[in-house]
Amino acid sequence: MDSVHGRVLKDGLKTQLKRKFQINDQLQQLLNAHRLSPVDGTDLVFPSPEGHFLNFHNFRNRGWLTVLTKLGVRYRKPYQTRHTFITHCLEEGVSVQQVAKWVGNSPEVIMKHYAGALAQFQVPEI
Repeated sequence: MDSVHGRVLKDGLKTQLKRKFQINDQLQQLLNAHRLSPVDGTDLVFPSPEGHFLNFHNFRNRGWLTVLTKLGVRYRKPYQTRHTFITHCLEEGVSVQQVAKWVGNSPEVIMKHYAGALAQFQVPEI
């Protein structure tokens, strides 16, 4: 079993695998624009107010909840953004295999759990 921040994780979780996610120029510019000055030798894009890694509990209950409330959006878990990302990728024509690789699932799981949420299916021109 692995340990993350002092918590023991079950074997086989997606969070235990490190994956590289290439970004495009647009996302690179967005991240660079929000990057704060390095603190204590770190170069975190989204540091805590003290310049450390974010505490997820604080993020969810202070930042995430505050933003959703101000936007008038009903509460949903931050993890649900994963579903949104996968659905948008599929709607934009990214292959199921590529999306599966990015998010650490099999193509079968993507098709079973995410493809059904697509806003529209269109018969392609051939």
